Amino acid sequence: MGNLSDRFSNRIALGISYAIMALSLFWLISASSEWSLFLFSIAFGFAYGGMLVLFSPLVAELFGTRSHGVILAAGALAGSFGAALGPIVTGYIFDVLCSYTMAFILCAVLALTGLISTLLLIPPPRRKPA
Repeated sequence: MGNLSDRFSNRIALGISYAIMALSLFWLISASSEWSLFLFSIAFGFAYGGMLVLFSPLVAELFGTRSHGVILAAGALAGSFGAALGPIVTGYIFDVLCSYTMAFILCAVLALTGLISTLLLIPPPRRKPA
């Protein structure tokens, strides 16, 4: 994803990561064989890893480097809360519905929300060199 961000932009590479993540989660819903789970793992892992790598340069691109650490830490804190709540919510969904399908759909919808949010980001205006 770093190569894609260098060629196009951090925003586009992050959008691609979210799209791959959402598609792989929808794939997981219909997965019924071992090879389909392997395919899911590869695609989801690639997308998730790419997404994590792109946050720091995107924050620097959008907000500059003056408050980069604080903004990145706030985003990491929010992500940590989501990661902590995810298994609890997923377990509850499974206990109520006896299936993980709705949890996977919820995760895919959240990934699509990330995709839409990323595409709606307004790139900063280009500064003229002094």
